[in-house]
Amino acid sequence: MAINNEGFYTFAKGFDPIQNIGKYDYMFFIHSKNKKFDHVRTVRHFFMFENGYYYQDDDYDYGPEYLIINDVFYKNFDKVSNIYILDWDHYFFTCVEKGVKKINVNGMFYEYDYTELSDPTFDKNGNFAFYDKINYYLYKVINGKREEKPITNYGVRPEPIYITPKGSSIHCFKTDDSVYLYRDEKLMNKSSIEQFDYLDLNDYQYSKPKCVNFLTYLEFNKLGYLLYNDTISQPIIPLFKFDQFNHNKRMGEIVHFKLFEKGFFLIQKTGPKSYLVIINNKYYKKIENIDEIVEKNFFFDGKELIFYGLKNLGFYQYKIKL
Repeated sequence: MAINNEGFYTFAKGFDPIQNIGKYDYMFFIHSKNKKFDHVRTVRHFFMFENGYYYQDDDYDYGPEYLIINDVFYKNFDKVSNIYILDWDHYFFTCVEKGVKKINVNGMFYEYDYTELSDPTFDKNGNFAFYDKINYYLYKVINGKREEKPITNYGVRPEPIYITPKGSSIHCFKTDDSVYLYRDEKLMNKSSIEQFDYLDLNDYQYSKPKCVNFLTYLEFNKLGYLLYNDTISQPIIPLFKFDQFNHNKRMGEIVHFKLFEKGFFLIQKTGPKSYLVIINNKYYKKIENIDEIVEKNFFFDGKELIFYGLKNLGFYQYKIKL
């Protein structure tokens, strides 16, 4: 059973049916606050968010897959993947049904024979975009239509970073000695290959599916930047790799961050007794003369951030309202 901060709950109940259902003698029935669904064979992949939930699995013998997402039951798929939830009425997933590749955006299906789909985004208006790699080349696909020409420059294929739901792309080209960061056709930054670093902070959301929002760290010429969706932060000191098991944080290291459907916050240690708080690449706050920020004790709902710190043997609460 799971319940979120909005009071929505869901659970799955298993039991032995009076008569076998097909060849199976044990089934699950999934319930939500609003509905009870028909039987499924297994319940293994489940995630609850503040704005929705999903169950996704197969029938245990590698048969058809099902997906229950925000009280909508889809079944008899060959495969389901790339599941993202924006809010209760807006979600995205890809599937294969009877050998046909499909994309579902906000409940509507589109057929598209993608080869190597990556980094999908979508919005509440039904716009969606992603990258598709075909025979080495990288293409933009916008609202189900692939652009005629691939993205290319300097004689190389770019590394995709982020594409907006309307198809504006942020990507970088790597040559033998340089890295070039582009937004569509516009050069944003250039660095030697030795002074470039890239870290997808989505990968540090342990035990969680990938968030609908995107957060990554880019480093050019000894300056760091946070890319939140398609907005780039003010320059920050270079980021020391995040180590959740190291209690004594080093200068540049992330003390804590959270990325979810309503935004992100990140706290970076910038000196012996100083820290920088960044929220949604819009709010920047320096915290000075504090001995330590207490880890793993944070509250953030997209509107308010609460955390705690130690200073001169005192225990303090910090509140930041947006």
